[in-house]
Amino acid sequence: MSTEELFSRQKKLAKAAADLSKYADDPKKLLEKAAEITKGAKELEQAALRFQAEAEPGGAGSEERVVLTADQRSRLVEQTGVALEVLVVRDPTGAFAQAMPTSRKETIEKLAAREASQLAVKKARKEAVEKLVKHLKKLEVDELAPVIAAIEADPTLEKLKEQQKEFARDMKEKHGGE
Repeated sequence: MSTEELFSRQKKLAKAAADLSKYADDPKKLLEKAAEITKGAKELEQAALRFQAEAEPGGAGSEERVVLTADQRSRLVEQTGVALEVLVVRDPTGAFAQAMPTSRKETIEKLAAREASQLAVKKARKEAVEKLVKHLKKLEVDELAPVIAAIEADPTLEKLKEQQKEFARDMKEKHGGE
């Protein structure tokens, strides 16, 4: 996966989160869209982590810090919405430090784009969760209180899926499988 694909997916996710207010009058549809956003955020995070793993040397160890040029910083902000001043590269073997004097600016910028994309994913997820909680609270629907509490307690939304299944079962039983 390329940085462009990651950024495209991140932008789509951010737009979907921004569009949550369209479903303020329909709690069921709001929950469905929130679940879609959650799934998309998880997939994007996993893709960004795979992307990073491919680019970085494995394991913990020394780190190399590269100050980005003004042009590189500007392009990163334009592409990802993330301001990154310094690229931090794990370099347990010292290979990056040795290659640094002959490294091309494009290589450094690609590594910085990977780091910025991860930060963008985290930011999008956080914003989506905050918007979701805000919209759910505005609905003032007592039945949504456990969902709101679960989201606030677990912003990763792992438990939300379980609660949605329980809610669906309860509604099915309550309404006789209609």
